[in-house]
Amino acid sequence: MLMSHRFLTAHFAVSPQIQVEDLPALKEQGFTAIISVRPDDEEKDQPGVAALGVAAEKSGLAFAYIPVRMGTTPDAHSVTVMRQTLAEMIGPDNTGKILAYCRSGRRASDLFELASAQSEEPAHKNQRFDVVVVGGGAGGLACAASLLRRRPELLVAVIEPLPSIIISRAGRWSVVGYSRQRIRAAQKWGLSRRVRAGSVRP
Repeated sequence: MLMSHRFLTAHFAVSPQIQVEDLPALKEQGFTAIISVRPDDEEKDQPGVAALGVAAEKSGLAFAYIPVRMGTTPDAHSVTVMRQTLAEMIGPDNTGKILAYCRSGRRASDLFELASAQSEEPAHKNQRFDVVVVGGGAGGLACAASLLRRRPELLVAVIEPLPSIIISRAGRWSVVGYSRQRIRAAQKWGLSRRVRAGSVRP
């Protein structure tokens, strides 16, 4: 029996556990790929990933396996693999149509949302700067700010491996690294403004 599915975007849907016999119908509905987010042996009568993968290929469907254990949050590796898999399966011309499944569809939905939220920004090619400051902590930002106060015509870049940093309202110091504990501590002490890593302008 084909389980109901729910679309999160025009190209991506989630569903509870599917069966081998569901695959031809999914192909007829326009799906081009299947992603299994459910590890084997969670339930006694659960179909194995290997059997589903073979049957998917026979039905002309691409198949990927990105297991996330029940009751856990997808880890960084799973999110990265999911992001890459989505890009490949949807394709540069946006013609792919993916169904991801787990026991209820919840883990598949969570993994998709995390992979979509952490999409990498394209790098600017052939961009030149007058000064490059390495490190987006208090010292690095103070250095960049001082340069721009004295030489406002300079184009200054700050290189920071983290996607964002938290600085005080007064701009006097920063917290580099933003675990939930650090963010809560920063908010407690009035550190609420975020600065994106990248070019620094006055």
